[in-house]
Amino acid sequence: MAASDQDDHRTPAELIARSKEKYALGIARIRREHYTLALLSLHGSLEDGLRAHLQLHHHPAGSGDWDTILDTLAKAVDQDEKPVTRLTPVEAERLRRIDKLWRKARRGEHITILDEHIQVYQQLVAQLLLRYDIIVVAPETTTSATKRIEYRELARSTPTFWQRYRTHLAPTVTVILMFVIGAAVSIAVQQSRSQPAPVPTTTVRSSITTPATLEAQPTYATARRPTIAPTPHLSPGRDAYVRDGISEGLALRAQPGTTDDIPILLYLEPNTAVRVIGGPVEADGYTWWQVRAANQTGWCAGEFLEMR
Repeated sequence: MAASDQDDHRTPAELIARSKEKYALGIARIRREHYTLALLSLHGSLEDGLRAHLQLHHHPAGSGDWDTILDTLAKAVDQDEKPVTRLTPVEAERLRRIDKLWRKARRGEHITILDEHIQVYQQLVAQLLLRYDIIVVAPETTTSATKRIEYRELARSTPTFWQRYRTHLAPTVTVILMFVIGAAVSIAVQQSRSQPAPVPTTTVRSSITTPATLEAQPTYATARRPTIAPTPHLSPGRDAYVRDGISEGLALRAQPGTTDDIPILLYLEPNTAVRVIGGPVEADGYTWWQVRAANQTGWCAGEFLEMR
């Protein structure tokens, strides 16, 4: 986020006033469910607030761009540096991720922002502004929204018994089913052969002594095992769809895996079409495929995708 020439000449008081105005505008846009516009307003509010803090301490980074401001507040304290309030590494990393979305929104690219995500970001902005002595009204509902996201991610990151051991159980179950089907067919054939012969008639004797009649006796064909038509599999270059029944949506991640350090780009609704472009990769009990959807490229668990 580059600072304009006009921002370079604004006083700290003017920047603080602008920060409060943009924050209030962001809250109004959230209420109208204009989440992309709300992201722009909240991000601008935070930039003005951090810039005002640096200028109040006569720090040269106060006239720099967004990356300079963030790097200055996130780095370790130096004895020769001005006494400014620092950001934690976790906060700095979250702001860098959100800045990427901000840049895409400024370029007019299509991005998907959920209600829970914008509320969590609103809470982060409010906490940072209050830390830097800019009085704003902190949201009251973001705590529950944060918990819902944490609980949902915890539930998704814990594989079920079948997901954990499916690679071992699936071949075993297939062999058992084939054995049961073969045994059932064999028993049926033996029972049909053991049925009693028909009651003899007056023509039995002549039919027994006639070779042609012997050749006409019924024969029993060997039953064949039923064949199962192969189902299409996921592979690069094909289209797949998000399965039904995923009420919270399917997470599109930046890398394969379910650990907390892998960011979630967005959530795909059920029946959403995706284009498979890479994979598979085994990680954390899932088979991951690289897909492209909603102008985003990331990784999804193949267990929640299907071919149609």
